[in-house]
Amino acid sequence: MEGNIRAGSKGFLEDERLVIFTEYKTTLDYLQRRLRERYAEEGVVKMLFGGMNEEERDWIKRAFNDPADPVRILVATDAASEGLNLQETARYLLHYDIPWNPARLEQRNGRLDRHGQARDVVIFHFTSDDDADLKFLAYVASKVNTIREDLGSTGEVCDRAVERRLIEGEAPEVVQKELEAAVEAARGRAEVPRQAAAETGKEEMEKLSALAEELDLDAQTLCRTLDIALGFGVGRPRLEGPDERGRFRLRHPLPPEWQGLIDDTLRLRGKSGGGSGALAGLLFDRTRLLEKVGPRTTFRPQPDTVLLHLGHPIIRRALDVFAQKRFPGGSNGGRTTRWTVRRGPVPKEADVLVLLTIEEIGVNELRETFHHWVRTIAIPV
Repeated sequence: MEGNIRAGSKGFLEDERLVIFTEYKTTLDYLQRRLRERYAEEGVVKMLFGGMNEEERDWIKRAFNDPADPVRILVATDAASEGLNLQETARYLLHYDIPWNPARLEQRNGRLDRHGQARDVVIFHFTSDDDADLKFLAYVASKVNTIREDLGSTGEVCDRAVERRLIEGEAPEVVQKELEAAVEAARGRAEVPRQAAAETGKEEMEKLSALAEELDLDAQTLCRTLDIALGFGVGRPRLEGPDERGRFRLRHPLPPEWQGLIDDTLRLRGKSGGGSGALAGLLFDRTRLLEKVGPRTTFRPQPDTVLLHLGHPIIRRALDVFAQKRFPGGSNGGRTTRWTVRRGPVPKEADVLVLLTIEEIGVNELRETFHHWVRTIAIPV
């Protein structure tokens, strides 16, 4: 393994990192001591284990996914593996020990081998011809890798095989033979027709692209929309940029009514988890985060940049501002708030059409909206 991830005596290659998984905190402590003896540089080895402070856990995860951070080895227990996405910077994984549950083994692998991984993932585990139990677990680990797409229908089969060998003590050759037969019988139950799924996905993407074009939904439109929404009452422009990376910056002073949301969603957080850091750069064009890694193009978020899309709270707030300006409600005494004149066909018996667009909102005693209508009434004149 060492020859694959090291460049001679100079240390790790710049774009290579290693994740080591173990079931036990005591084993993690042992590995931490040994690895830090070998790699004494500050920050090269980091640990993740159950019971850690959530803010510290997030800090370590962000550091490992940051190509500029000095970390090269992450040692984690299974208790810390859930919710980890480590595919952006790592492709090497070592199972220091193999869990009895094959689903947990696959969960470990899925921390690296998942959507967004641009390189082939290499997974290591120990085996032995002298220890029958270790040899059997190594066989199960390799079997999980070959049937991973069917694991949903064969996981219980693997669980039972491990139990029969390690708890009930059945001969490994008997268990392996019956496991092979059971896996073949269960194979394909969870299979999704790939061709049909691919065609459906392509068709849906074409529809989505056509809708985005019809709505004029592009990076420039989102940027302009946010700039106008931020500028109500304080003036424009409210955005500066773009810089060489295509990012924009909020211009100070920040609108007071936006301050809380900006602090919650756009401020970079330090190791302590506080939200008093600098403001992140704003990106509206997702193609700026697509990176070519070998033959594959993958999405690579940047730690100092926030991608603003329709679902982001900042953009949703901007759209709410426009809705309030367009339909200010009853505070204006029911007067018309906007007029637009346009040319177009009208019925023969009329000179003009007055199109009255009305927003109606139904609320309950708690001021919660339970229905919302926007309708247009055509009045011939």
